[in-house]
Amino acid sequence: MQWQIVGCSAIGTKHITGGTPCQDAVCYERISDRIIIGAVSDGMGSARRSDVGSKLAVKTALSQIKSTQCWLNQPKNDEGAREIFRIVLGKVQAALKKEADSGGYSVKDLNCTLLAFVATPEWLAAMQVGDGLIVVRPKGQDYQLVFMPDKGEFCNETTSVTSSHALEEMEVCVKSGSYAFICAATDGIENISLVKPENWRPFEGFFKPLEEQIMLSTKNLAHKQQEIDDFLNSEQINQKTDDDKTLLLCAYSDFTNFQNQNTVSQNNLQYQTANTRQSKITGTVQSSTNDTVSQKQKRREDIESEIAAITDRIYRIFENGVAYGITPEIKIDRSYLICDIISDRSLNDKDMLSHVVHKAVIDSKILSFIPIKKIKVYNFIKDSQTPCWIEEFNVPHRFLEIATVITIAAGLTFFFGLMKTLLPEVLGIIISFIFSLIVISCIWFLRVKTN
Repeated sequence: MQWQIVGCSAIGTKHITGGTPCQDAVCYERISDRIIIGAVSDGMGSARRSDVGSKLAVKTALSQIKSTQCWLNQPKNDEGAREIFRIVLGKVQAALKKEADSGGYSVKDLNCTLLAFVATPEWLAAMQVGDGLIVVRPKGQDYQLVFMPDKGEFCNETTSVTSSHALEEMEVCVKSGSYAFICAATDGIENISLVKPENWRPFEGFFKPLEEQIMLSTKNLAHKQQEIDDFLNSEQINQKTDDDKTLLLCAYSDFTNFQNQNTVSQNNLQYQTANTRQSKITGTVQSSTNDTVSQKQKRREDIESEIAAITDRIYRIFENGVAYGITPEIKIDRSYLICDIISDRSLNDKDMLSHVVHKAVIDSKILSFIPIKKIKVYNFIKDSQTPCWIEEFNVPHRFLEIATVITIAAGLTFFFGLMKTLLPEVLGIIISFIFSLIVISCIWFLRVKTN
């Protein structure tokens, strides 16, 4: 009996279209036939260097797990595992901080999630910060979800390892028993791999082909990795999710004797795979969510895309002020859009900065997804928790603007008609023109003052 472990990441079509790199990362190692360790990370779309953060996070986590040799003894309970993963998280945070300092930018530019685990034939210890999923199948049992997904109402509300409350939000568990299959993945495959009628649960139609047709096949690891890569990049999967996708698959079995024990079954599976070469195992993968869940997922992705676009638009405008080390960070809090402008020193021209943020938001599509009423702009000096200043302003709604314009136009038409009736024609036109200028000037002044 031995472990096999293989994984890969695939860039999402959204990132290809937007010209951004894959922000997922995976790292794993088979310590011996009996011990495996692995880590998966998803860089947050609103962070400009999240692809760097995710790669560094999994590399550091794996290095720390390996150096502590925590698999020598099973943790007595979840608290014992928490102490191990607390050190792992601390090392990851320190590595990200060092990377940010050396690059001269904010550590929040490296925002990412993290899932990590240690597995032996007798037990499994795992941790999770942020979204993503770890699914296991104990021998002789069904697929089980280790942690519930970390989800908020909006796409960027999941916890990052760089967050000040990451340790408090970190989920940890130790499970005794023999596990035949383990899958760690980013949330890019969530809507096609999990079912949520009331509680999240793994969809067997997704995980069973991965286990039986790939991991339990007698092909070598290179072939298995290629099949996973083909699967993640297949048209059928890309039609269901445009996000980056990562799968880390592990199986514990007697691979040497597996073919002899299951000759007929394996031959059938290989035949089916051969006849559907383009989609590989996608023919057996079904969508596990209803239309409502799919729509929510699409909305979350649209919001994430717009937040990234706003952040990028603001950053490009500020590029000329690079001497100030300006880094914008966008987040949503109910009906508020909050922009943190992080700089090397306090920025005095808050009206100009607020105008830039306002224009970036208005020019985006974010208002069509979220009913934002106010925008708050904060200026922070790097590594400071106290803002230098705060600027808050309302977001004008297009419907109200159009209604206001129509009302004013109707009012001016009535006023002009009245003046034409009561006064000589030329004098009536002059008075109407002057009155119109006064009204328009007042409206313009109020709009500028409000925004």
